[in-house]
Amino acid sequence: MRSPDDLIDSRKRSAKRRIAKEFSSVYNERVDKAVSLKLEQWGSTLRLSVFYETPFINDRKELNAAEMDNASNGATPDAIYNDLKNLKKLSKKEDITFWSAKCDKLLINRDTIGEQEFLEDLNSLRLNALRAWRRIYDDKLIKWQMRIVRRERKKLLTELREWITHIVEINRILREELDVTPGTFWDDSLTNLSTEDLSFLREWTEYVKKDRHVKELCEMLGRMKNELKTQKEDLMGIELGRNIEEILPHELSLLGDDLTSILFDLKYAEGQLMCFRKQGSDENLKAGPMVICIDTSGSMEGFPENTAKAISLALSARALSEGRKCYLINFSIDIETLDVSPPKGIADLIGFLKRSHHGGTDICPALNEGITVMKGHDYKKADLIVLSDFLMPDLDPPTLLEMNRAKRNGARFFSLSIGELKSITETGKKIFDVQWGYDPRRRGIVLLNAD
Repeated sequence: MRSPDDLIDSRKRSAKRRIAKEFSSVYNERVDKAVSLKLEQWGSTLRLSVFYETPFINDRKELNAAEMDNASNGATPDAIYNDLKNLKKLSKKEDITFWSAKCDKLLINRDTIGEQEFLEDLNSLRLNALRAWRRIYDDKLIKWQMRIVRRERKKLLTELREWITHIVEINRILREELDVTPGTFWDDSLTNLSTEDLSFLREWTEYVKKDRHVKELCEMLGRMKNELKTQKEDLMGIELGRNIEEILPHELSLLGDDLTSILFDLKYAEGQLMCFRKQGSDENLKAGPMVICIDTSGSMEGFPENTAKAISLALSARALSEGRKCYLINFSIDIETLDVSPPKGIADLIGFLKRSHHGGTDICPALNEGITVMKGHDYKKADLIVLSDFLMPDLDPPTLLEMNRAKRNGARFFSLSIGELKSITETGKKIFDVQWGYDPRRRGIVLLNAD
């Protein structure tokens, strides 16, 4: 009969072949690596389980103790009767009368056969009885282990199918809803994806999908380096077209009203929107790194926070898809951060966005963290975006000073105010290069100011 180790290894190989065949359309090198890792973890855990968590632990202890006693002290009639009692306890169907009758007969004939022969026959009898006990114990243990391995393999296949289905669905959502390059998130974090992660992802992408204004805003934010070119780029004039990142601010303001947004749609469809016509080097046109500050304070709880996280997901996913650096800052009074770059991946991103503070609000630590990050080589001249309801105190002078220094070094600061827009202060309008407002009741994006 095959050992549990051999069976586990065999089941691992067959499970891998089955999964590779069932999901051949998406089964690539990264998925194979993740599946192999899951199979190794499954095998290691199962080996420990079938050894230490068996229902025969006491039987094993009693059998080992009997074998050691026989090796050290030899056989006695009492030891043999005790061995037979434990054997019967292990296997109630086992007929032990053969062994007990043998022992009884030896005791009756003890004086006749002599002490030497009696002891030799007694030792032989106990040794054979122990061998029978060991054989029955091994047989029961292996059969139990086989059942467990087969049962766990079925569970493993179910989990692998569910997991890869999640991956396929997540990549479909990222590709179709967020326009992310296929395969962007096929990384090592895939092994940590859960059903809850998929639910959160669906919820956030639904916010982007169901509101075209939010989707259009994500498009514009995702191309901010194109929208606000460096000074080396020349403004050549005005032209008619549909280039979202070059549309004039007054055209974008049409999106702020349900009636005028229809006019925007018509002009967009006909390519009749007024757009900047600019000329510059490819380097200037290249989208750069991004720092996203997400307000998860108490006032943001509910729709505003979900909208902010949906936009953050869309922007960070797009940045990664384009090979851009992306740094997330979750803030209320305190901050949490995540540099979304390899080896970080989709599971890390979703896990980060799931967290919330729901306390008071102080934007200064988040801005200072972002400015510090932008001083590094990887985030030099980055775009910093704040997603908040801006129900917070004004910025302190040291933070304003640092922001102005960062601007002089090529950084840009953007904001999206989510809510009734009454919380936008004049100070806020002065410190951000571009500021949008999003009122969920009107489902419209309003351009509040632009340098």
